[in-house]
Amino acid sequence: MVILVLFILVLYWYTNTETFQDLDPAFVNKYNTFVAFYNPFLTNWEKAVMTSMSMEITQQPLTSPSQIGSATATSPTFSRSKMNQYIQELSQTRKESLPPLTDPLPHSIDPTMIPQLVQTIPQDPAPYQHALNWMNEQLAKSHQNLDGALQGKSAEGFADNCAEVSQCMSNPEVVRQITEQQQAQQAQQLQTQQQTISLHVDQFNQNQSLQRAISQNNELVQESKNIQNQAQSGELLNKMNLPEDPIASYTIPKGGNRLKQMKEEDPEKYNEYQKNNSGLFALKQWMEQINRSL
Repeated sequence: MVILVLFILVLYWYTNTETFQDLDPAFVNKYNTFVAFYNPFLTNWEKAVMTSMSMEITQQPLTSPSQIGSATATSPTFSRSKMNQYIQELSQTRKESLPPLTDPLPHSIDPTMIPQLVQTIPQDPAPYQHALNWMNEQLAKSHQNLDGALQGKSAEGFADNCAEVSQCMSNPEVVRQITEQQQAQQAQQLQTQQQTISLHVDQFNQNQSLQRAISQNNELVQESKNIQNQAQSGELLNKMNLPEDPIASYTIPKGGNRLKQMKEEDPEKYNEYQKNNSGLFALKQWMEQINRSL
């Protein structure tokens, strides 16, 4: 028994002190290109899903004065499981596949990470194309609505190949041969796994339609950030160009002055929303200013 343990330790030492096979530089370049798409996509996708879920939450009106200040002022938060459930429902509604939210991929890799990446990296770019199309539609629509408002419109296991363990231990050549065989198998496995991942990421990196959608999404996201900055600074009000001709009297739509009512009726909740949802809060505040101006 002791001899068997020593034999295993020797093999372990040989295997772990030899230099591991390096990754193929071409593979690393492909992986880096994919990560440059995938991780930013996850960030934008999560924001889009969270925003869509938030917009569907209906604020219940107060039914009595005693409720003012008694409600807990909390902002909507969603777990990843809830957001992935929402993605599944959205996928069914749109009748097209959409990708789940996952952890981002590591920016740097080594050979020990390859087996896990084979299982992690997606193989089909179609759900990501669908998600980008949906995000771009929503962003473009919101930008168009804003323009209208401004115009006043609405590893392998150990195998004992020796007959006698004691003979193996006394023959370094046998140990060397076994070690070399294991290393060759590991190198072959690593090469195969790299080829598999390369095929997967090529489906994304070489997909021209997907790349165009990515480019458009980046532009729309940047435009949204610019609009948010303008709304917070008040610059957006200077861009309003309402028609001079007399128009029908304007009635503030239902919920169009919700922030003003909340500030008067529930200041604690108003301050909590302003603190935790500054971006959406500023945009909503700006829209109410427009409603009051009209």
